[in-house]
Parts: sequence; C-alpha cells; structure tokens
Amino acid sequence: MQSQAQALHATAAEVPLQEGLSCLSTQSWVQDDLKELGVAIGQEVTVRYRQGSVPGTSPESPQRINVIVYSKDQKVAWMFFFDKKVNNQITAIDNAYRLTLDSRGWSASEGNGGIATYQAISRFATNLSKESTSQIVLQSDGSSCAELESR
Repeated sequence: MQSQAQALHATAAEVPLQEGLSCLSTQSWVQDDLKELGVAIGQEVTVRYRQGSVPGTSPESPQRINVIVYSKDQKVAWMFFFDKKVNNQITAIDNAYRLTLDSRGWSASEGNGGIATYQAISRFATNLSKESTSQIVLQSDGSSCAELESR
C-alpha cells in the first residue's frame, strides 16, 4: 500500500504546477493580482492546488488545475486555473477569484459567477487550506503556453 507522502509526491509529479504558474504569470492580469499579494517574479510563493472540477461550479473540468497563491501573511490569496493539454502545452484560464481569510474560513470574490459560485469557491478554498502547502519559485515563461481560454 502506498503511503500518503508517496501518493502526494506522485500527484505533484503528474501536475505541471511550475509550468502552469509560469504560463499564468505571463498574463498582465495575473501579474496585477500577484502584486496585490506582495509577491513578484523570482520569489518563492506558497501555493495549494488540486486537479479537477470545483464542486458546485460548472462546467465540469476534470483536467483543470486549481491553484491558490497566498500572500506572505496567508490572509489574502488568488485562485487561478489552468489546463494541461494533450500536447503538454498549458492553457491559462482567463478567470481568478480573490480570496480573503476570516474567522469562518476563506471567502471568494471578484471572479466570474454569482453568489452560488463564490460560495462554492469559498468552500473549496477552505477545504483545500487543510492540506499541505507547496513552495514554488514564481517564474514568467510562456514557452509552454497555448492559447488563453475564457471561462
């Protein structure tokens, strides 16, 4: 039986997290969101991620990578999305949610959708916050990027 650490390592190896963040970071709107968090290209950032659809949102996106990048004090974050295509190119999804932490957990705002979507993203971010973080050096490299996709 595979240990939890081995399972997490295998999952991390399958997810092109560095390439996805590098692709996202080429977008000016993502750069603005990262500035709000007080992080810049070349710095190490704290992230959590999960592959698959966010429960309570549509469309179904089983290959989507949902990644949350946290501010240094981890009280504000942005949730970004990307897809890895069959040809190993990354598609940045033109949508993000601003997350703020309060006594009840994470609250989402500023992304596409209404109150039900914000509530679903808030639940997802709060649940994901119980998992371990990853440290990634933020790079801006579009070499693996495919077209930008709107959501």
